[in-house]
Amino acid sequence: MKVLLTVPPYNFSEFYPSYMARKSRMDKGFGLVPGATEPLGLLYIASFLKKGGHEVWVIDSIFSSTEDTIRFIRDKDPGILGVTIISFSWERAKVFLSEIKHNFPGLLTIVGGPFPTAWQEKCLQESPHIDFACIGEGEHIMRQLCGCLENGGEPGKIKGLIWRDKSGTVIKNEYAPLLEDLDELPFPQRSLVDMGRYSPSIGFYKRLPNATIVGSRGCSHSCLFCHTQTLGPKVRYRSPGNVVDEMQEVIERHKVRDILFWDNNLTENRHRIFQICQEILGRNIKIAWSGNTRADTADEQTLRIMKKAGCRRLLMGIESGVQKNLDILRKGETIGQIEHAVSLCKKLNIEIFATFIFGIPGETYEEGLQTIEFACRLNPEYAKFFTLACHPGTELFRDIEKYGVMSSFTAAQSHQNAGFIPYTMKKNDVEKLLNMAYRGFYLRPKYIFMKILKIRSIEDLRQNIRGLAAFINIPRNVN
Repeated sequence: MKVLLTVPPYNFSEFYPSYMARKSRMDKGFGLVPGATEPLGLLYIASFLKKGGHEVWVIDSIFSSTEDTIRFIRDKDPGILGVTIISFSWERAKVFLSEIKHNFPGLLTIVGGPFPTAWQEKCLQESPHIDFACIGEGEHIMRQLCGCLENGGEPGKIKGLIWRDKSGTVIKNEYAPLLEDLDELPFPQRSLVDMGRYSPSIGFYKRLPNATIVGSRGCSHSCLFCHTQTLGPKVRYRSPGNVVDEMQEVIERHKVRDILFWDNNLTENRHRIFQICQEILGRNIKIAWSGNTRADTADEQTLRIMKKAGCRRLLMGIESGVQKNLDILRKGETIGQIEHAVSLCKKLNIEIFATFIFGIPGETYEEGLQTIEFACRLNPEYAKFFTLACHPGTELFRDIEKYGVMSSFTAAQSHQNAGFIPYTMKKNDVEKLLNMAYRGFYLRPKYIFMKILKIRSIEDLRQNIRGLAAFINIPRNVN
């Protein structure tokens, strides 16, 4: 079967404040701060479908319009269109699918990704232009659906699928089990996209070209606001050798010079990350890489071998400088653990990319100011400040009236628009804290001097100039 996989067209100005999304000659057209990486989920599905004998294309709509997709469909005539959707893109996705169905009424459409997994039957109930929804991991579900459509099978037998019968009734099949053996999956089909067009947002890469890799799926924690809850707390791992095989592939086939791991926590399983590092060292792979960690799992022995194997930067979700607010978010960490982990990384010369959140339930404006002070005191190489998003599938969304209010559904899906407001603050307070945080952190003379001293390449200089150009335009006040 012929299958086209895509994402709804979007613009970074919808996600980021104007001073960050403003474009210049220094970026790749994404904006001063934003960036984009290859659509890994779609590329995994593409590989699995191709392995099953299907013909597959991928359109990353960050580079194309709805009209481009329509022209492509008219030319290639696929039998099914698969669309991945995050919560922020739901409204746009409905418009996109409406236009596609208007031009190709017989084209079957299936949606998947984090939002449909959380929204489930509502996807089909709210959009008559969706024929199927994939709940959970999509590789097996998509391949079974393609086989079913080709052979006249029964969709009701496909676990993890929501669909309409001939009468238009929405039917929800039983859940599909999570894939246990991740090594079973072929590597993402990156040849279906132009890897040279991608560049992560500033602070997430050292050199280009960059590639992203997922070495595990799932998260064992249950933070109040995180959409990974929808698939449960179980973490599944690819074997260390399989992960490093993919590293070698992207280096040799795509000339990648920097790798970003999307695992929720690289140091969750210390023995496994130790094995991965041993594989990298044993094969004499020389490449810079980065990923995510948690303060409570980052010990010195593990960090040392990671540094030796090429780890140059770790993203740490710190979120708040107030213990009460960490407890409300159910982070399971202490301020002391955070301070210790950051000091360890500094000692070993591993850069820290720290994230912080404003608008936490119960947080006061004064506590937000404490978080800004905490961020400046920790002085990581990069800091990103967010407003608390309220995603379907999270406890925050399910019990929204307990924690605060949403100004609108779409705004509450963004991490920059203050769409969720706790009862203890006003929207203006959250927006003011966000702007104050960026100005207060990035425009400190101490920070600017530190960044100048750490410039080692043209790419370092370019990212620093882009960041400065963005942050000097931050509004001083919010009305």
